[in-house]
Amino acid sequence: MKTNFLKIAAVLILALLLNSCATMFSGTTQQVAVNSSPAGASVYVNGEDVNKTTPCQIEIKRKIEASNENGKNQYNFVIKKEGFSDYEHATKAKINGTTWLNLLIGGVYGLAIDYYTGSIWRYDKEINANLSVGDGTSNESNNTIEIVTVKKNRVAVFDPVDDAKTDMVEMIREILSTGITNSGSFKPVERAMIEQVLQENQYQSEGQVDASQVSELGKQMGADYVCVSVIKKTGKNYFITAKLVSVETATVELQQYVKTENGKEDLFEKVEELSEKLFNK
Repeated sequence: MKTNFLKIAAVLILALLLNSCATMFSGTTQQVAVNSSPAGASVYVNGEDVNKTTPCQIEIKRKIEASNENGKNQYNFVIKKEGFSDYEHATKAKINGTTWLNLLIGGVYGLAIDYYTGSIWRYDKEINANLSVGDGTSNESNNTIEIVTVKKNRVAVFDPVDDAKTDMVEMIREILSTGITNSGSFKPVERAMIEQVLQENQYQSEGQVDASQVSELGKQMGADYVCVSVIKKTGKNYFITAKLVSVETATVELQQYVKTENGKEDLFEKVEELSEKLFNK
């Protein structure tokens, strides 16, 4: 009896490990090598001095929320050295390669673990800053500096309509939201605001988009656009369509689609491609 119990326990532990490949192999943090020429520069990450000088290794979390200094799943590095202009580098989340292995071994359950731990994401592994001579400041200059603020359109991302029953709605939604942040031209509406408005209006997602209804909901969320999407299955592959609905005009201003080539194996990769098509125009 004891032997059988140990065997069952061993199988359960092995299954849990295999179902979280990216978490197990990549972890929830990542090392970033920061170099500069000349060396000896201070490093700031998302506005904070990390108390290290180049060359150095910086450990960052794979999952990070948005703040005044950074977008969601984004890190802004600034390398500073007296007598030189500041060097800025932004690194944005991309899908971790081990995630595809996890999909093959662990399926949806393994992907869910990696998503919630943040192991699904990866960032630039190395930053090489060639510093230019200059004071890097404006308070000692006689020149007038004009600061131009560029308005970023706010996009509310609704949960995809999962006609294909992939059970990956939340992860697909987050990939689209990350694409919005990474675009530089848009910013996502906070998830809590979206959920609150949808609940108050008892909104149910359907395959057919009612642009006027979506527009009205977008106004309540303070959005400029609403992103709605549908996932369908064609044979073994998946067909994902996404639309950007203008809140002001209640019309679909942009529509894009992608189709997988290897079933679920390249689903996330195709969603990233879809996000690029929508938000990097």
